[in-house]
Amino acid sequence: MARAGSALAMPEEMVGQAEALDSIQRFLHDLPLGPAALVLEGEVGTGKSALMTATVAAARSRGHRVLACRPIESERAMTFAALGDLLQGLFKDRHPDLPEPQYRALRVATLMEDPGGPPPDQRSVSVATLGVLRSLSRHSPLLLAIDDLKWMDAPSVRVLEFALRRLDTEPVGVVAAVRPGDPSVMPTILDDMSAERRPTRVTPAPLGPDALDGLFRARLGESFPRSVLPRIAAASGGNPLFALEIARAMLRGEIRRDAGKSLSVPATLQQFVGNRLADLPMDVRELLLFAAAVSEPTIDLLRRAARRPERMAAALDLAEQAGVVERAGDSVRFTHPLFASTLYHGMPAQTRRELHTILAGVVAGPDERALHLAMAAEGPDGAVAAALDAAARRAASRGAPDAAADLLEQARRLTPDADAAARYRRSIEASEHHFAAGDTGRARQLLEGMAATLQPGPERAGILRRLARVRYRSDSCAIAADLLGRALEEAGNATELGAGIQRDLTWAVVLCGDVRGAAEHASAALRLVQ
Repeated sequence: MARAGSALAMPEEMVGQAEALDSIQRFLHDLPLGPAALVLEGEVGTGKSALMTATVAAARSRGHRVLACRPIESERAMTFAALGDLLQGLFKDRHPDLPEPQYRALRVATLMEDPGGPPPDQRSVSVATLGVLRSLSRHSPLLLAIDDLKWMDAPSVRVLEFALRRLDTEPVGVVAAVRPGDPSVMPTILDDMSAERRPTRVTPAPLGPDALDGLFRARLGESFPRSVLPRIAAASGGNPLFALEIARAMLRGEIRRDAGKSLSVPATLQQFVGNRLADLPMDVRELLLFAAAVSEPTIDLLRRAARRPERMAAALDLAEQAGVVERAGDSVRFTHPLFASTLYHGMPAQTRRELHTILAGVVAGPDERALHLAMAAEGPDGAVAAALDAAARRAASRGAPDAAADLLEQARRLTPDADAAARYRRSIEASEHHFAAGDTGRARQLLEGMAATLQPGPERAGILRRLARVRYRSDSCAIAADLLGRALEEAGNATELGAGIQRDLTWAVVLCGDVRGAAEHASAALRLVQ
C-alpha cells in the first residue's frame, strides 16, 4: 500500500493496484529532483487509464502543474494536435517567458495565431516548447500526461523529443500510457530523460475476485455471489474492462452462471465489445460510428451529421446509459478507446467512405475536411488531391514538415494519371519535407522511385541532384559526389542546372578532402554562369 503521507487515495475501483499506486507515489515524491519518466504499460482494458487518472489527480494535489493530452487514432494525421492539447489555455492569461519569435512560433503551430509571415521552422517550435517547460517548472514541478502515446501525431512527437532531451535538472516528468508491442513513438526519449534515473515502469495487476468485487460495487453499484467472482476473474483474465463487460452481460441475463460450469463468453475482449455494440439500436450505432470517425466529436457536429437529427438526443442518451460514451459540455468522448476502434475498424469499407463523405461536409476546419475527403475517396480525385495539397501548405506554414510530407503523399496517390505534372511536383515537395523533418530514408525512397521511372536527361539530373543531398546527410560525401557526377553527365546543355550541380560538387569533393577537385568544380560553375 502507499506509505503514509501519500497523495494517492485507494478508491474502491482501484483495489488490487496497491503496488502500482505505491510506485506512482514514489515517482511523484521524487519528481522535484529532476527529469523523470513514468511508463504505464498494459493491454487494452487493464486499467492504464485509471492509473493515469490517479497519477494526474495526485500530482495536482501535491501542487504540481499538469499538462495533459489524450491522443486518439483519428488525430494521428493532424498537425500538432497533441502539442496543442498540452498547451491549451496556457497563453490566455499571461505571456510566457519566451522571446517573441519563439512565442509566435508556438502560437502559429498550435493554431492560436495565423501564420501571416514566414512560417516557423520545426526547430523554432521545439526551442519554444523547451522554453515553456523550463519556465513552468521554475514555479513548481511539471508533469506531462500522455494517454495514449501510440496515437500522438508525428510533429508533436518530434517537438517533445527535442525538448525532453535537453532538460537538465528541471523538475519535469512525463507519464505515458503504452501497450506492449506498440511501435515506439518516442523511441529512447523516456529512457534518456535522466542519466541518473531510469523510467519507472508500472504494469496494472490482473484483478482477483476481491478486487473485482470492489470494482463492480464502484462502477455498477452491484455485487455478485462469492461463487461467481472467481469465474468472472478466470474468464476475463483479471482484465477490468473485460470483467465489467462480462458483469454487465450477466446483469442483462445474456450470460448464464450455471454452477460448476465456466462462463460462456467470447474469446477476446474485442469480440465481446463488438458483440455488445452490435446489439445497440441502429440510431445509437449510427451516432457512435460518426463519433468514432471524427477527431473531436461534439453534440453539435453529431447532430449535423445525423441522418435523423431529431432522434440524435435520444440516441446519445442511450449510448451514455450503455456506458459507451460520456458528455462534458458539448463534447462527447468514448469511455474507452476500444469502443471507438472496434466501431471504426468493424465498418465495411463502403460504410466508412460514406461516413467520411458526410463528415467532410460538417467539420469546421479545412485540414480535417481534406482528410475526410481523402478517406472517402475510392480512387484518384483531382479535387481531393488539391485539398490535401492545400492542407500540406498550411502544415508547412506552421512548422510541421513531417505532416506536410504525409499530406502530399496522400495527394500524390489521389492525383489522376492525366495530371502527371502535379504528381511530379507533389512527389518532389514530399521528399523535400521528409528531408526537412529528418526522414532521409523516406526522402530517398521517393527520389529513387522517381529516378527509376525517368529517362536519362536534365529532368532525371535534377532528381539525382536532390538525391545527392539526401545521401550526403544519410551516408557520405563520396556517395553524394558520385550521384552529382552522374547528374552532371545527364544535365547536358542545361546551363543553370549544370552550374548548380558544379556548385554542389565543389562542396561535396572538398568535404571528401579533394581541394584541387573542388577548385576545378568551382571554376566550372563560374564559367557556366558568366
